[in-house]
Amino acid sequence: MKKHFLSTIFFFAICFQAFSQSFGPGMKLPKHTIMLGFGPGFMYADNGGRLTQFDFKTRPVFDLGYVYHLNPKVGIRATLGTQWLESNTQVPDRTIEKWGEQNQAFAFSGTAYYFDIMPEITFGDPYKRSPNRFYGGIGLGILQVYRTQQTLIAERVVTKDAFTQTAYFPFRFGYSRQLNINWSAAAETSFFFTLSDDLDGNVGYNTFGNDYLFQFKVAIRRSLYN
Repeated sequence: MKKHFLSTIFFFAICFQAFSQSFGPGMKLPKHTIMLGFGPGFMYADNGGRLTQFDFKTRPVFDLGYVYHLNPKVGIRATLGTQWLESNTQVPDRTIEKWGEQNQAFAFSGTAYYFDIMPEITFGDPYKRSPNRFYGGIGLGILQVYRTQQTLIAERVVTKDAFTQTAYFPFRFGYSRQLNINWSAAAETSFFFTLSDDLDGNVGYNTFGNDYLFQFKVAIRRSLYN
């Protein structure tokens, strides 16, 4: 009995030491982190649907990220990704006619490509013995939207391809859980404050100004120590 008890104590001591090395004050901090994220997203736009009614179209989002860690709390993050976009076509006929008179699109579908850089800040004590982390940041990026849009002109639907490029400010907040010393899983939300109201081919009818992108993703993060 005593032998088994001592063996059990020894086993838990080894486990606790290993856990402390992974997450405690003596943990080895990564120099680089790479990540892959995916999930749904949507765009707040003139013809995108009413945000308060949740009648917007959600479409896939994929991106790749890289973080260079300056210290345990701050890293520089670069993100490259794509988001599918589509308008909500449930627009009243009178509104479609009014938009057509001003050469504004009532419907569109397309793809956004984006790249941004931001500081990624870890909140709380990065040395605590916990696998849980909260992080966030605000950055600056460039966004390109390639789309096919439709406009009602003289009672005829005119379809054309269009392209818009704009700068944007990404706001990100996430939660990650360390799976082991190398891998972690994360849930992340992003808001893109763009500087354009023409991402959907329609200008001047947004209640809150420009067109904005929203994203909700899960991600796998891989830490590198060299």
